[in-house]
Amino acid sequence: MEMERPDLTLPFMTDNPYGYRVNVLNPYVQELFTRFRKKHGIPLHYPPSDEERLAFELQIIPHLEKRFRCKAPPPNIPRRIAERIPIADS
Repeated sequence: MEMERPDLTLPFMTDNPYGYRVNVLNPYVQELFTRFRKKHGIPLHYPPSDEERLAFELQIIPHLEKRFRCKAPPPNIPRRIAERIPIADS
């Protein structure tokens, strides 16, 4: 199954198979994600864990909604991931 590449100008994604809602390929979001990873000691040369990515999204979504004047899509975390993430219920 080939994934559709997200529009880089949009801060949010829909229909992501992993349940991610924030488009980290957006240049503005990418800078925030890099700063988040540095602040929390998450290596830049490895992909973040699902827990780390979700923690970033939960923190940044309210800011992105205000800045871009649009609503984030509703949470859609796949069960196989949600079962492993203690903060997924937040």
